[in-house]
Amino acid sequence: MSPNSYSYLASEFAIQIDYRKDSESPSRVFQVVSDLIDAFQRIDKRLVEIIDPKIEPVLVLEDIHSGSLQAWLRTELKSSQDDAFYPPNWKPLVGEFLIKGKKNLIDFINKRSTITNIFELKPLEDQIMQLAEIENFKLLSKRFPLKQRKLLESLKDISTSLASVIEGDSVKYISLDYGESSLNVKFKLSAENIEDLVTKETAVKQGEKILKIKKADYLGESMWDFKHGQITIQASIIDKGWLTDFQSGKIKILPGDSLRAVLGEYYRFDQNNNLIGLSYRIERIYEIIHGPAQSAMFNDEEKRESAADFEK
Repeated sequence: MSPNSYSYLASEFAIQIDYRKDSESPSRVFQVVSDLIDAFQRIDKRLVEIIDPKIEPVLVLEDIHSGSLQAWLRTELKSSQDDAFYPPNWKPLVGEFLIKGKKNLIDFINKRSTITNIFELKPLEDQIMQLAEIENFKLLSKRFPLKQRKLLESLKDISTSLASVIEGDSVKYISLDYGESSLNVKFKLSAENIEDLVTKETAVKQGEKILKIKKADYLGESMWDFKHGQITIQASIIDKGWLTDFQSGKIKILPGDSLRAVLGEYYRFDQNNNLIGLSYRIERIYEIIHGPAQSAMFNDEEKRESAADFEK
């Protein structure tokens, strides 16, 4: 097969599942393969951005072997740039980079249960950037940086893809040229972990605000939507006493109502002091401000109650 062939990377790597025989939830085996394929597709996209964001990697199913379930995949590479922009044989070179890059990620978490410090990523970052420094690619005008968040998201993707694995199952990443690597099913990394890892410092600003309610949360499991001036914000309510009364029905919210409350604004900064996130919390609620229609309704009701009291 010619090195310049579009299918040069055929059957370049496999996902292998050794599953426990006679076990329940047999669909988990196929779910793990499906989730890992999707995860590796996203990982390839993040990795290839280091070389050129215009390159689009696409995973294609090449073959499936039974026994130990093996899904063999090949990577096709497309770009909006003309091929003349790249060095000769650029597709095999980028394909090799992606194969090694995924293996580095898998090997990095092999003996880890999680990531507890952002600086743990430094050896992995260096490895991947060295892989990207392929001699032929020095012809390109620049190298794009590897963002820590995307690296963490790639590790999270691997972690969450293995959620269906049970005791007795094992998963391997197999490359024709670079051997096998076992995936560590005990490694866990969540979106919340990532937020904590990338945040160096949090600045808090608090102030009393009037927030018009757009969407309330009646179950306590999601954010409320508020209108504040011309913007819509999502905020959690941490005034537990008020929230308990609301969810038990003691406090009524009607369309058009607003809250007079203390709003906390939480600004998160990364290691380079760049703003990376902003979240909101309702710290304390003082009162409900009813909309015009509700105010008129309540006033009429109060008048009727007063008249009834007078008649008595």
